[in-house]
Amino acid sequence: MAGILASYARAALIDDEDINLGYTAEPDNSASTDNIALTVPGDTGQAVQLNYNFATTDSYSQLTKNFSRFNMGELARSDVALRFYARGSGSSNAVRVRLTDIDGDQLFKVVNGLTNNDAWASVSIPLSAFTLSALGNGKFDLFRVTQLEIAVEKTGGGSGALDIDGIGLFRTQASTGVSILLDGFEGGTGSVNQFGAGPDVFTQDVNASISAVYDTSAGNAAVGTTALKITYNAGTTAGVDNAGYFNSPNGANLTPATQLEFYAKASNDNEAFRLTFGSATSQYQVINIGGISKSWQKFTIPFNNFDQIVTSGAAGLTGFSYVTAFVMAFAPSISVGSGNLWLDDIRFTAPAASSGDFKTIDAMEEPVSPALTTWEAAYDVSSFASFSGVADGVSGRALRMTYSLSDGTYATMVRKFYVNASLADAIRFKYKTSGALTSGVAALNTFEFHVLDKDGTHYKRALTGFASTAGTWKTLVLPLKEFSQVSGDSSLDLRKLKEMRFTMLKSDGGKGILAVDQFEAVASPKLTQGATDRLIQSISTDNNPFSPNDDGVKDTVTFSYTLKEPCKVRLRIYGQDGQVVKEFSPADAIPAGAGSFAWDGKDSGNVRIRNGLYFFQLKADATGSGNKDKETNIVAVLR
Repeated sequence: MAGILASYARAALIDDEDINLGYTAEPDNSASTDNIALTVPGDTGQAVQLNYNFATTDSYSQLTKNFSRFNMGELARSDVALRFYARGSGSSNAVRVRLTDIDGDQLFKVVNGLTNNDAWASVSIPLSAFTLSALGNGKFDLFRVTQLEIAVEKTGGGSGALDIDGIGLFRTQASTGVSILLDGFEGGTGSVNQFGAGPDVFTQDVNASISAVYDTSAGNAAVGTTALKITYNAGTTAGVDNAGYFNSPNGANLTPATQLEFYAKASNDNEAFRLTFGSATSQYQVINIGGISKSWQKFTIPFNNFDQIVTSGAAGLTGFSYVTAFVMAFAPSISVGSGNLWLDDIRFTAPAASSGDFKTIDAMEEPVSPALTTWEAAYDVSSFASFSGVADGVSGRALRMTYSLSDGTYATMVRKFYVNASLADAIRFKYKTSGALTSGVAALNTFEFHVLDKDGTHYKRALTGFASTAGTWKTLVLPLKEFSQVSGDSSLDLRKLKEMRFTMLKSDGGKGILAVDQFEAVASPKLTQGATDRLIQSISTDNNPFSPNDDGVKDTVTFSYTLKEPCKVRLRIYGQDGQVVKEFSPADAIPAGAGSFAWDGKDSGNVRIRNGLYFFQLKADATGSGNKDKETNIVAVLR
């Protein structure tokens, strides 16, 4: 694999595994039932882990991630709204905004005054303004939205154009942060938690056992002086949570919180348990927490990690408004077997946030040819719609739908959610493995990475000789040119990737784990190398595409260059309309040799620019010889 672990400079984060939505673990019929997807501590934040145990015959075990859904869980909060910009050049028709979830439920909102307004208008729709349709099961899953539609419905006229820009989730007010303590275990045996409820334990198998005591031994608390010590035996009944611990928030409203935090350690390395929380009016859903070690670790699990938790209230929408149960359970399919587990300082939290924070759904900056755009047109037989791009959006480009409607008809812009990796030429992720035969000799099994687009076109890359990394995270880069086709049409649509699979196939056999983190689409450095007599001998960019969203990851791009002799230099960055977005022009000459400029993605007015492609040009004027030189290339912004 020596040639595969190359250095790639440009990367777009697809999944940091901190929100493990859509992962399933899948064995074939001959693989063991020990085939579990776990949330575990990653190289950065959380990771997802596959536990496998191969049978004696040829078998496989794999993690599958489906990307054809978008997490809008923030919309359930009272301080977040769906926002976009719109303008129209037609008659006064109604605009219907509609969201569809994974099992067909729909939310919709009708907005007037957009199709006949030639000035950009900001549309902000809180969750409370949407109406739940009669389709589906009546419980909308904001964590798994598969489709967004913006439709023009004829009410006043038949034709026109509707421009849309900057769709996203907008924070309408500032938040100071939330920290709701469930239990710090400082009260001692027989005490109640912060909500006045007492903890309890349960068993559902005659071979299972569990007990809980308050441990005040020196060093056995992560916070304060006391932790909870749980002694357990996971039992033998398959498919059942055989032993568990229960603690009740007693009907608390956890809607202000966005994540669960707790400390844990175990007497066995790589211990795991199943975690649920919900209420009498909510579906209990499950997440498997693994990778618990013999030292204290802090776990931060976003609510979005949990499969759908929906209330049975009138609206039937997702929420955390009346939580009565926090349950952790041990089962033979996931737990080591028996031992001790310590818990401390269980909290429901949310980080502070500023008013105006924005999570982009679509900046409408991409190419707008119908063959390329991720938007699709939908209309009935007596109407028509087509797409084009316009350069004068609210920021950068916008998408225009030109339509013609007959009586009572509609024309719709449809956005289905896939991963856009069109700027990439490789896939990169971090991984950690262990594998052993019963003899204790490390097993060498085959690893395959699979990727499928929206039409089911299927490509893969196989690597042999995967064994233990001895608990160390490593980086694997898989150039797309080394993938081979499995099925489907001749080309993989990198603009609409729907599914990826991490697969272990039995070669030697045995039992082991495969953990993955920081899944990225990456591009090799774009290096322009001049001749030896040129002033600009080289120029390159790192973190291209870059992601200027202040999350600490690829927030800046650096333009590095080499000069043959001292020069006055100027770097300009242009939008697709040819206008200068940002300029760097030092007053003094730059000495011969290496130099660089770093850009944080803000324009000359200190405003963050939108997603899309930008051109940059470096000009050099030699102060001695009078020679001149320039180099032009592309930098991409992809949040």
